[in-house]
Amino acid sequence: MKITDAIHEFILYKQSLGMTYKNRALKLTAFARLAGTVEIDSISPETVRRFLDAGRPVTAEWFNKFSALKMFFRFALSRGYATRNPLPLAQPKSPRQFRPYIYSVEEVQKMIRVVDNRHRGNWHLEPYTIRTLLLLLYGTASVSVKRFACSTGMWTCMTRS
Repeated sequence: MKITDAIHEFILYKQSLGMTYKNRALKLTAFARLAGTVEIDSISPETVRRFLDAGRPVTAEWFNKFSALKMFFRFALSRGYATRNPLPLAQPKSPRQFRPYIYSVEEVQKMIRVVDNRHRGNWHLEPYTIRTLLLLLYGTASVSVKRFACSTGMWTCMTRS
């Protein structure tokens, strides 16, 4: 069976179970385009590796693609469409998870003091604007305040004082 036909049947199967199956369907059709119109058993492990790696470092996307292919080939093997699984046996190490840093009250107060005491005439924004942004970012925890402080040049001042 051709890879494109098998992937199409697999997507229809997943959708018949009530899943929308859009994101993984996109990944599988991208794999089918990369592999070309070939039989499932003629897909080499190198083709799979080329699709997974895509010339980029390993990220969560690598594992998403791998998971989609793993489910597809499990389906193809169970239906007799394929006789072997070309997925790599060894997987790379999962990327390190993000660990947020929680600022102490003293650290936030120090950042605010730096804003109030520094760069009065050199910034395009007034100190009260920067102070409001710091408090907003700290309160919502949506962006790293330290990264913001580094990008504005405040962090070097804070680490020296």
